[in-house]
Amino acid sequence: MIHPISLPNLKHAIALLIELELIKKNELGFYKPADAVISSGAEIERDILLQFQEKTINHSRSVLQNPDISSQKITTMTVSVSKIAYQQIIDRITELKYEIRAIAGSDTEPAEELCQVVVHLYPYTRNQK
Repeated sequence: MIHPISLPNLKHAIALLIELELIKKNELGFYKPADAVISSGAEIERDILLQFQEKTINHSRSVLQNPDISSQKITTMTVSVSKIAYQQIIDRITELKYEIRAIAGSDTEPAEELCQVVVHLYPYTRNQK
């Protein structure tokens, strides 16, 4: 989904990205991401991270409803698991996150896509103990 942006907003956004050292000019004078992978890290405040995650999930919803985007991959499932298995799933998601970062970070080809990966594991029910 393409969102229109005004020229002043675009200039401000680019200036902010430069100031935060998230983009830099390459040898041809074009702005490119400073790193192949951008992550919030552990130091970001929880409420800022939650706002970003909420916007990301909302954007995912709009992408899902757009039939013109054919290169998306979505998988959903509902599973019944113990607390031990739940923790194992959390551990695997963490491993997957590091694997995806490693793939993106070691990609030697020119970037052709900016992709968002959203994995959301949550209890569907509440334990009544």
